[in-house]
Amino acid sequence: MSLFRRTPPPVPADVPEGFWCAEARALQRSVDEARRTSRAPGETRAELLLQDGAEGRVVVLWHNVIVGFVPAEHAPELRSQLAAARPASLTAVGRLLEHEGLWRIWVGPRWPGERPPHVPPDELGPPPDTILGIPWRT
Repeated sequence: MSLFRRTPPPVPADVPEGFWCAEARALQRSVDEARRTSRAPGETRAELLLQDGAEGRVVVLWHNVIVGFVPAEHAPELRSQLAAARPASLTAVGRLLEHEGLWRIWVGPRWPGERPPHVPPDELGPPPDTILGIPWRT
């Protein structure tokens, strides 16, 4: 048994099509926090980490902050890539950009064509406004 364990190098995910991370509206504060951590003034490249989440979901992290989830149609393939990569971590290249009034994370290669593809609907709503952790109702 070694006292010094070596972490295997990260494995790049195979994401041929690319996709929008789900739940951008609910995780907007987290995305903004990760954007400030990276000192990204606007649209920027992002090195993303993919991990197993609850209920079979795949979580997308940027600067150790959860910034989204892999949409359901892409999750099975990435779950199998996560299993094959263990004990190494699975990474993907993405982009942070403002789209339809929200900061969103695009995972994978740039979309074909001039316009970005349609964003699938989010399942979670935005978090309530709070003051010192207490929900604020207007």
